[in-house]
Amino acid sequence: MKINIAICDDNKIFCNQLKEFIERYSHDNDTRCKVSSFNSGIELLEQYTDDYKIIILDIEMEGMNGIETALEIRKKNQKVIMWFLTVSEAYVMDGYKAEAFRYLIKPLSYEEFAEQFKESIKWVEEKYVTPIIVEYKNETYHLEEDDILFIEVYGHKLIYHLHNKPITTIDSLKNIETKLSKSSFVRIHRSYLINLKKVKTFNKVEIIMQNNEKVPISKYKEKEFKQAYTQFWGKILG
Repeated sequence: MKINIAICDDNKIFCNQLKEFIERYSHDNDTRCKVSSFNSGIELLEQYTDDYKIIILDIEMEGMNGIETALEIRKKNQKVIMWFLTVSEAYVMDGYKAEAFRYLIKPLSYEEFAEQFKESIKWVEEKYVTPIIVEYKNETYHLEEDDILFIEVYGHKLIYHLHNKPITTIDSLKNIETKLSKSSFVRIHRSYLINLKKVKTFNKVEIIMQNNEKVPISKYKEKEFKQAYTQFWGKILG
């Protein structure tokens, strides 16, 4: 996956330093990154696209500052990762209003950058997975993980249970498992694979999904499900 990154800072020297950090990290870790630099929040907003997966913003810029820029971007994109960089800790709480992923103080060493950047790359790879392509009634669907509540095996077919309707196709659950995020999807039965993000509630024998459909838990999978559920939500909420 190629990861598009935007750096927005009115200090060109610091912009270039960050770009060098990203290029060094990409080379050392075999990661494909494309970097675009912007000297103001207005310039970034004028050229902004959803292709950017990580945006690194200086907070104290003339005109539109980094927080204001980030809040405008959040209106268009809730998934993009935001970093805030500044020489002062005074803006920390404001940064979190824009759902900051990281808040780092300048000057920044490469070692500190690389440690935080590694976590951002991991997050991007989990959130921006390749869509699942499904053929259904002579139509082709590109499904994102968040579209899927759970997947059911029915004979030699798979049924994708979505928020608005089910889609049936010919495939195997084993094959689909390899294409989905291992942290979000868990097998709870030989015939069911569920999206942990879409669980409403559960008990020992079944899981109730957000659309109120009930999915049975195999007694052999109960422990595995609970471990996966705890790990997933512990990570998100912690």
